[in-house]
Amino acid sequence: MSLEFLSLEAIQEIAKQYGYLAVFFGIALESLGIPIPGETITLVGGFLAGSGELDYWLVLATA
Repeated sequence: MSLEFLSLEAIQEIAKQYGYLAVFFGIALESLGIPIPGETITLVGGFLAGSGELDYWLVLATA
């Protein structure tokens, strides 16, 4: 089984495409116990907020 879909590049592309929903559902799924990289999703959301692609306060609210 390949875990390539969990690479940083894949997570960054998903976050760019789906934005706040990707951050929210990524953190929610991790909180439910599903082993996904929630910290990485949060970092990508913060990076996108810092680069101006997402709003900082909305990323903070969804995380």
